[in-house]
Amino acid sequence: MRANETILRTRAAVVLGLVLMGVRAGLVGCVQDCITSQPPHESSKSVTQGKEPWVTYHNEKYNFSLKYPARGWSLYEGVNGMLLTPRGKPNFRLPPAIGGGGGVGQPSAADEHRCRTLEEDFEFFLNAIRKRPSPRTQDLAVLSKTRVAVQGLPAIQSTIRYRNSFGEAWFDEEILIHTRDDGINYHLELHCSPDDLAVLLPLFDEVVATYRILGPPR
Repeated sequence: MRANETILRTRAAVVLGLVLMGVRAGLVGCVQDCITSQPPHESSKSVTQGKEPWVTYHNEKYNFSLKYPARGWSLYEGVNGMLLTPRGKPNFRLPPAIGGGGGVGQPSAADEHRCRTLEEDFEFFLNAIRKRPSPRTQDLAVLSKTRVAVQGLPAIQSTIRYRNSFGEAWFDEEILIHTRDDGINYHLELHCSPDDLAVLLPLFDEVVATYRILGPPR
């Protein structure tokens, strides 16, 4: 793999892993796997999304699938989820990433005998970003937060914007999904520079439109 692609992949994976720290143990595990051991995944299962070939990704552990563009993007897999990063020398202001994964519900701080609720998970996610030690988060703002349903399951779709101590501005769009007993959570996220939203947000919306929870975790 070319050196510039390795640097881009690693930086994007580290940033997204830190953003998702705590709430998304599943995707963090995926990111760590991607950095340390997993080569780009090339699937023979492809579909056509518009005029470009799209590939189907299926997570065996949490039993969900999505489709992503085969051209221009590399998929890195872990047991609990996946990470998409641009291939080659993309013309983005900052290295973007699209991630998706699953996780087991974590104990609530209010009552350790139950799992965190959807709302508690969302707040935990925000606090994890606010308290991140390096690079430090500054000027975090929740731009939108909407209760939605994904295949009949409760979910929160949110957008946030913040700066870090490197002076970089970041935008995250997050879809956090819970099973009704809060025992399992699923998540999809776009992490990018606000300057790249015109290109990346429509792509993320197309990926989200292909997302399917196929059944209970295996």
